[in-house]
Amino acid sequence: GEADAYTIVFWMFSYLPPFVLIMILPAFMQDLEFGKIYGFYKKWVYLQSFLLIFSAIQYCTFIVGDPARGTVGDANWVAFHICVVLIYEIVRIVTLSIQGNFVLRKNILSLIEIIYFIVVFLIPESTANLGILLIVLGLVFIKEYVIHFINFTRIILFLFFAVIGIYFISGTKVYQRIESAVNTLRKTDIDKNPYLSKVMTYKKLVKGEIYHDSNWFFGSGPSTFTSRSSVMRMPDERVNKFPIKLPYFKSRLFKKYISPIYADWRASRESYGNFASPQTTIISVAVELGIAGILCFLSLFYFIIRRVKRTYFSPDKLHHKKFVFYF
Repeated sequence: GEADAYTIVFWMFSYLPPFVLIMILPAFMQDLEFGKIYGFYKKWVYLQSFLLIFSAIQYCTFIVGDPARGTVGDANWVAFHICVVLIYEIVRIVTLSIQGNFVLRKNILSLIEIIYFIVVFLIPESTANLGILLIVLGLVFIKEYVIHFINFTRIILFLFFAVIGIYFISGTKVYQRIESAVNTLRKTDIDKNPYLSKVMTYKKLVKGEIYHDSNWFFGSGPSTFTSRSSVMRMPDERVNKFPIKLPYFKSRLFKKYISPIYADWRASRESYGNFASPQTTIISVAVELGIAGILCFLSLFYFIIRRVKRTYFSPDKLHHKKFVFYF
């Protein structure tokens, strides 16, 4: 593709470390002191949560949004780590309840912790991490409670309570916002709505429009589209603090499909949400590495899930296995 030595190096620097970590964690999680590692990690996340509270006090508001900070970067990164702790703690409680070992008196502190982290999780107002949390919890509920104990009576009861729940929230602001978003997606011309740039990019990818300008099987090359490392050499697109001067680079695809979006953002001077950003992992892999990259990406998760499912854990540590599986 259009990639040169710099783009390939930056791409490897950005993506290889987490991929390697994801690969080795399932392989060695039996031998690792998983509980001790998580205990240290949770203490560190507590520190981040205190900093979020200080941000709320500083700005005199509960929902701070993007200005919220921790020691790991912006609001989204702090929210991500809180999301990890919430997933672990909820999965642990769910596992105990499935095993019949849940005792309220012994787990009252864990439930208080979950409530605390949910409240703090709202301070940075990270819609992306909220989406991740809701999707994972939905999978946990379906797999552990619906599929595991599936029968006709439970399905009818679940549908009944779901309908009742929808009826009671139908007049609330949350429901109205969801309804408004659905109506916007249905009626609005997505290609002309700056708030839905991510959806627009997915649409062009699925229709094959982007592949007209690149190799559909091998892609346009690493760091040539929407991966984080793609903007390292474009000071006109994003402000990047890097210790050395780098030669300028902007691919044809970026210039054609992404630059106009950023230009509209700068012209409007508005603050756009997650749906407005054209950057996603799937889009980056699909365009930069093509169909071959997508197959490798999906196979990565396939081998991880297979390894996790084959690994034996004692009953008292089964929640470790379930956490890694869902995460």
